[in-house]
Amino acid sequence: MNRRYIGIEMGDHAETHCQPRLKKVIEGEQGGISKAVNWQVGGGFHYFRLGETIFDERGSIHLNVRFTALAAHIWFCETRSPLQSLPLRH
Repeated sequence: MNRRYIGIEMGDHAETHCQPRLKKVIEGEQGGISKAVNWQVGGGFHYFRLGETIFDERGSIHLNVRFTALAAHIWFCETRSPLQSLPLRH
């Protein structure tokens, strides 16, 4: 169908409903829009789970955030590349 989109879901239904439906479409299941456009098989998707929020509703660092998560967040904001690992201190 030559389509691209980003789906954003909250809650368990992302895994219990959305992900299985996408797998069925890729495998060629004929229902809904797939049948209407004669979709055969193919495609793919990436599934990501977001981590805990860094900041609370007031903009303060959330109490549950640990140093490594905060360091990774600051590193990404400054470099626009993910932090691979932090050096161990002895």
